[in-house]
Amino acid sequence: MDFAKQLNDTLRQHHPAAFRCLSRFGRRLYFPNGVPAQAAAARNANFNATIGQLTDDNGLAMPLPSMAKYVNGLTQEEVFLYTAQGGRPDLRAAWQTRIKGGRQTAMSLPVTCAGLTHGLSLVADLFVDEDTSVLLPAPRWENYDLVFQTRRQGQTVNYNVMAGAVKSHRDWGLNLDGLEDAIQQIQTEKSLLVLNYPSNPGGYTPTREEARQVVEVISTAKGPMVILLDEAYRGMEWDQDCTKDSLFHSLSKLDPERFLVIKVDGATKELFFFGGRIGFVSFATPSTAAGAALEEKTKSAIRCAISALPSPSQALVMAALRSSTLEQEAAAIREMIYARYLTLKSALTDSSLDFWNFNSAFFALINAPKGAEATRQLLLRHDLGVVSVPSVQALRISYSTIPCDRIPELVKILSRHVP
Repeated sequence: MDFAKQLNDTLRQHHPAAFRCLSRFGRRLYFPNGVPAQAAAARNANFNATIGQLTDDNGLAMPLPSMAKYVNGLTQEEVFLYTAQGGRPDLRAAWQTRIKGGRQTAMSLPVTCAGLTHGLSLVADLFVDEDTSVLLPAPRWENYDLVFQTRRQGQTVNYNVMAGAVKSHRDWGLNLDGLEDAIQQIQTEKSLLVLNYPSNPGGYTPTREEARQVVEVISTAKGPMVILLDEAYRGMEWDQDCTKDSLFHSLSKLDPERFLVIKVDGATKELFFFGGRIGFVSFATPSTAAGAALEEKTKSAIRCAISALPSPSQALVMAALRSSTLEQEAAAIREMIYARYLTLKSALTDSSLDFWNFNSAFFALINAPKGAEATRQLLLRHDLGVVSVPSVQALRISYSTIPCDRIPELVKILSRHVP
């Protein structure tokens, strides 16, 4: 039986855009009836001699004592044994509830992945070939180029995220014309558009009106198009004018004949679990059959690359999501970052530096007219480490790591050495 064909036929019938956008690899993917599937079927059998993991005479985990002694508050089984393919079912359901936030958005069950980059790479595996136009924001996180161009050989189309009628970057806003122009440049039969809000490296989130216009601009694309939302910094929108709502919900209403909307997010920033490497890939699908097919293809891509996901990280994220104090704890951390944002914004406003308009996430861009990389190396000699963004000759400042009382000193160093 051709299981890949069955999945493809399901998508062709229930989500035409998803089927038409599949890469050649994506069309071949299916989840085999191998050890994980057969072990799941035998879960309640009296003798379960399927999966290759070690348990004691009572079916419990048998960790090394030198490891087990450090595990407190979690069961040894959820830390030391395998979890289900695609992630713990309870974790996936809890993350879906978190995304929906009480809305009726039609979506798949999120598939758990090994961090945000892994999620982006899975989407690229499913939908990007040499004949796919990949619309990428500029400036951008350099990993996008590795994932979509170097790894999957997509045809990059750049769109400038910010623009303004004045020379100073301080007053710039979202470049809707640039996004529209990039969509009109598409020459291939299928495309993938990456939207990154709040953005890295720019630290910008659209206003509510800009967000409405983004949806309007995208809706004019002829398709088929995958719209990929990288929402790593969701929840860290500092300015009152920022849209606080994910574009996933409004974009999910677009025609599935032309558009497939995918959201990649995770615990890395939302729950400040940087070392945990737990992310999620979610599909906006009006059809449950299409959602299940896309989940199965995604699990297949995980299975043939890293097999299973880490159990301890999933257990810790699930424990956090169950906690009645999670939102208060996260809010307290966000308040600290917000205070650093306000301090940096004030210090930059009072300086002569040409900084880009920023309102969210962890970052601010400072214009470096004498060259980003040369200026970065100069600043390093003066005990200040920043990231150079040569594509726009700017420096990325990550204020998430700098205490409020040290930010004015940081800005003084910048003012002395950045013209």
